[in-house]
Formats: sequence, C-alpha cells, structure tokens
Amino acid sequence: MEKISKRGLLGKKIPTWNWRKYVIIFWKVLVFLLIPLLLALLLEFIQKWSILTVFDFIKNNAVVFLFSYFITLLLFSSFFVIIGPNLWVWLYLAIFFIFSLINHFKVLILWEPFYPVDIFVNAGSSKELFSFIKPGSEIYLIYSFLFLILIFALHFLVFRKTKISKKIRIILLLLLIPSNYYIFASEDFRVIKLQRLTGLNVEWLSWRQKYNYDNNWFVVWFYTNLGNIFIEKPDNYSKQEIQNILSKSQETTNLWENKVRPDIIFILSEAFWDISKLPNIEFSENPLKNFDNLKKDFSNGSLLSPTYGGKTAMVEYEMLTWNLVKYLPFWSIAYQQYIKKPIPSIVWELKDNWYSTLAIHSYEKSFFNREKTYPLLWFDKFIWQEDMAGAWYKWPFISDKEFTDRIIENLDKKSDKPKFIFSISMENHFPYNWEKFKKNELDIEVTKSNLTEASKQIVTNYAQWIKDADKQLQRLIDHIKASNKPTIVVFFWDHLWALWDSYFTYKETGFVGSDDETKWTKDEFLKMYSTPYLIWDNIWLKKDDKKYIWSSFLWNYILDLANIKKKSKYFNYVSHIYNNCITWNSKKLIMDKNYQMIDNISSLKDDCKNIDKDNYTLQYDILFWENYLGE
Repeated sequence: MEKISKRGLLGKKIPTWNWRKYVIIFWKVLVFLLIPLLLALLLEFIQKWSILTVFDFIKNNAVVFLFSYFITLLLFSSFFVIIGPNLWVWLYLAIFFIFSLINHFKVLILWEPFYPVDIFVNAGSSKELFSFIKPGSEIYLIYSFLFLILIFALHFLVFRKTKISKKIRIILLLLLIPSNYYIFASEDFRVIKLQRLTGLNVEWLSWRQKYNYDNNWFVVWFYTNLGNIFIEKPDNYSKQEIQNILSKSQETTNLWENKVRPDIIFILSEAFWDISKLPNIEFSENPLKNFDNLKKDFSNGSLLSPTYGGKTAMVEYEMLTWNLVKYLPFWSIAYQQYIKKPIPSIVWELKDNWYSTLAIHSYEKSFFNREKTYPLLWFDKFIWQEDMAGAWYKWPFISDKEFTDRIIENLDKKSDKPKFIFSISMENHFPYNWEKFKKNELDIEVTKSNLTEASKQIVTNYAQWIKDADKQLQRLIDHIKASNKPTIVVFFWDHLWALWDSYFTYKETGFVGSDDETKWTKDEFLKMYSTPYLIWDNIWLKKDDKKYIWSSFLWNYILDLANIKKKSKYFNYVSHIYNNCITWNSKKLIMDKNYQMIDNISSLKDDCKNIDKDNYTLQYDILFWENYLGE
C-alpha cells in the first residue's frame, strides 16, 4: 500500500510525527527514574524486613524519602553516563545492595550501623557478621535477592541496546560533575548540610548515630556520615606549634631504685565486667570471687572506655598510643584507616627502657588489621590464633585456659631482658544469647531475678564466661608466685558486653532507666562506659586505688607505680595532662581531676584550657602529616 504524505496549505510536505519513537523515549526515561526508586525501596526493606513499615515511614517522612531518592538517582545517573548503560551499571546496584545487607546484620549484632569508614574494614570482618545470621532471616534474604534480580532484569530489557552519543554524554557530564562535587565533596556543603537537613525537618544528632539511623532513611544516614571520613587540619599547625605544646611538659625524674625490672603483663579480658552491679540478680556463687579477693590487697578501680559493646581496637588504640578516639571520624578504627607508619606508643617507651615486647591475641591476625598495625606500634613478636594449633576452643573462640597457657609459656622463656606482654582474650566474645553451653557445661546459675527467660539465658551464659576468666586470672597469679619472678599483672576489660536486644537487659534489671541511650543521665552514661581493672604485683607496689581512670592514662599510671622513667617529651606531656588536668575527655562526657562532670574543657584551670586543641594537633601530626614530633 502506498504511503500518502500530508501537505500543508502551500503544498509542502509535513514530516510525519514518529509517535512510536517518543513512546520509547518516554518509557526509557520512566524506567530510568524508576530504577533508583526501586533500589531506594529495596535498601530500606532490607533494614526493616517489612514493606508495610517502609511505606509507613515514607508516609511520615516524605522529605527524607525524597532526599534519599535524589541521592540514589544522582549516583545512578553518574554511573549510567560515565560507564555507559550496560551491565557495568549492575556494579552500582550490587554495591548498594551489599552495603545495605552488611548494615542490617551489623545493626542486628553490634547495635550500630554500617559507617562509611567501615568500607575499609577487611573482608574477614564482614564475613563474621554474616556468620551470625539469625534463623528466619532466610526468607527475607530471598525476597531481597529476587527484588534485586527484578531491577537487574528491568535495566537489561530496557537499556541493553541503548547507546549515548558523545555529544549527549558531554552535556550530561557537564551537569553531573558539578552536582556530584557539590553534594559529595564540597567542604562548604559538608559544613552546612546538617543545617539544611534540619531545615527539611530531618532530625539529626551527631553524637547519637544509632538514633539517626533509626529515624532516617539508610541512604540519607549513610550519606550524611560521609563527611566523617575527612580529617580537618588544625589551626596554626607547624613544627613550632608542636614544640610549643611539648614545652608545657616537664621531664619525669622517677628512676629505678634497683636493678631488677619486673615483667609487665597487660591482659585485656574480652567484655569482662562485674555482673553483680546488675541490681535484683543473685547467682548460685560469686563468679568473680578471685577478682574480688585480689581487690582487697591490690590497686583497682574503674576504667573509662571509649566504646560500648564492641570495637576493642578503640580501647587498644587509646591505651597503647594515648591518641584519642574522640578526634577521629565517628566510629572509625585507627588500626584500619590511619596507622600507616611507626608511631609513638607505650611499647616504644618500654623498648627504650630495655624491654622485649610481645603481643598475644587469640583470634585472627587480620581482624582490625592488627597484623599490620602492631609492628608499627613497635611490638617485637606476635602470637595469633593461627599460631595456636591444637588449641582448645570454647564454642567458636579459643578458651581462656589456652590463652593463659600462652602467657605462662612465654613468661617462662629465659631472656636477658624484662618482658612486656600485651594480651587480648576472646572466649567471652558475643553473642551471649545462643545455646553455647550444654546443661552440663554450666556450673553457675541465676537463682533470683526478675528477668525474662531470654535475658536470663544471656546473663547465665555471661556469668559462666567471666567465671572462667576469673579462674584463669588466679591460675596465672599462682604460677607467677611459684616462679617468684618480679612481675606486674594489669588485668582490665575493654567494654560492657554487647546484647542482641540493645540495652533491654540493662533496663530490665534497673541498671539504666531506659533502653534508649538518648534518655540516659550522665551517671548512666558513666556506668555504661566504666569497666573494672586490677593491678597485681609481687614487688610491693603501693596500693593506689583510682575511682576512675581513663583508658588512655592506664599505662601512665602503671609506669608511675612501677617507677619507670618516661624518656620522650611526648609521653612527659601526657603525664602533665594526667597529673594536672583531667580524668576523662570523651565525645560524651568530660571529667575533671576531682571526678566531677564538666560541660567543656574551657572550665579547667589556665594551663589546661587548650588541651583539646593541643592534643588534636599532636595526633594530627602523628597520624596524618609531617610527624614533626618524631624529629
């Protein structure tokens, strides 16, 4: 059939409107806008495991949802234009999907979200998270994967033959590059974005990240934390400024009064805590009977920790280096992101005092990047889980008995130098609410409580573990007594034990008034970040109990008790802060030398008012810049 062309009044041909072409374009644009929308919905479904909850959240938080969609669309557009509308865009979808899954299980297990800095965590950490998937989660995982496949299929069917001309690509890039820079990289935007979000009725508390996660869309929460990756350069940073700060210290005069130097053993007992502090609970016996007896004759008190429920490496970092977690991006781990060269540490000071140094950790050497970090902290030798062939495991972790055996074995080795052993146990690691023990393996029980059965199981399991740790502490001390070698044992705990049910068990017993940390009083915060420590010795050290001592100052306290000289200007500066200025300086609370809570550092006496600025400048120099301190 012959095609008839339409003509206008002047007899000229009028081009036929190709409606089919424009329908295809409209369809592609619609799908282009739809894919990021579906992805945003999928990411939030993974967090909540309920599509009804997701839509209810959208109804009540429309602005948050739209902002989340905008970020997802912007990134999708960038991948689409730069890489091309091919299967490589699937990488973008897969990355978001994996991040969302990791976040879900991290919140489930550690009760904290997946932070941008966690991207740098080694693969083993993520694998450990997935190993704790709860029964019943499988069906939701299947739904999520099927939904992701649906998005993949939609993209493939619509865009498999799509090509972008160079001209269109250049135009789109000219629009996308400045948009991405402004949203993701602009320092000005990072500074004001929280204010802008607040203006959009997005509630945000920079010091309550779990609260932010609960009350905002996952994508918005993750995006708003991107700024925490960046490290601000301190004002007036220079070699002269470093020298000015160090000049505030005075060299210690304490010297050894005898030629015998004791071995020093630091034992970081995983999640060790005095469970008797939980009110309204009684046990068939005291799980800490040895620890409590030792406290009567030896120095002890409460250690102030920078973390709750996890991130042992934070405590190590503060304790070994005196660099402070509060000056790093939120929940970042210095071992993983920032320690790339040798830095000052207590190990360094002890080596300068003729000590040999050994680190023992009964877990994988790759965890928290310790195998690469410990040499940079000046340790001579290391013993990891991989070096403990044939060790006895108690559930998934090496037992405290095997752990203590390794300490004793290395203490007994002949050496012409005194020994410093820094050791970290693992038997008491979470989770506590699984059936880790058979009935005949439990020799302690809860005899009185107002707990639910689930909480009672958690408390009973935990009590069994700390009883094991308590028993091994006494065994180590008995061995040292028999050997009669001059020794100091520093036994301490890293953080309160983490629960799968947030803080519910603590609330249920009345230890805190709420399972919502935003409602805690200062005293409740203090309780949740305080852990016990004990210093045993056989060289007649003075008993000097501290009501509270900061994890960063514990080593300074030990060196002073043992009368070991601190030779470097840096650690003499730390001694000045310890002796004259402050007990605790965290993101949450500040405590002066009289154990009184204060609102800010500026309320301290004149020579201490600038310690925040000075400490940050020193830490920046050590980790990120010129290392004037090391010259």
